[in-house]
Amino acid sequence: LFFFLSFAVNAFASPIWQPFNQGVRHTGAITEIAINPKNSDEIFAESRLAGLFKSIDHGKTWNPVAQTIFAGKRIRQIIFHPARTNEIFVAAQDGVYQSLDDGQTWQKISEYQRAYLTFNPVNADEIYLVDLFFTYDKKAIFKSNDDGKTWFEIKISNNNDLWLLGKVSISPSQPNIL
Repeated sequence: LFFFLSFAVNAFASPIWQPFNQGVRHTGAITEIAINPKNSDEIFAESRLAGLFKSIDHGKTWNPVAQTIFAGKRIRQIIFHPARTNEIFVAAQDGVYQSLDDGQTWQKISEYQRAYLTFNPVNADEIYLVDLFFTYDKKAIFKSNDDGKTWFEIKISNNNDLWLLGKVSISPSQPNIL
């Protein structure tokens, strides 16, 4: 059952949780949630069974998004562009998708599977992608300088010492350091 929890206080001042699940039922586990950093009413959530959903009323109601693309796919990350929050990225099991219009339309911008994205805090068009789908001889970080239109591989020194490459972060004070 798909629902979000909202904190409420009853007459005895003890906390209770109330479900908000109007519009969405029986969707399996929710594994990814993204809240628009400039508008907390806008939320995207991924359901393991039913795909991607969007709420524009702080989670009270939900509508499916691009079910022909996302239904039945494992979504690893949903992230808003830090400067242009109408631009959303979804890292799915078959690649990375981008929407430029608040999730109305989507285009696949990379074939990298099991990806994780992070943005440069100084230049938001600079995106780093960690490809979590690796073999023991190939672990990769990719970079885009043009908002995901093109990607190039960043060579990792001493690649043999890495057993598992996971999420990557960028230093806010020194954005040239990953």
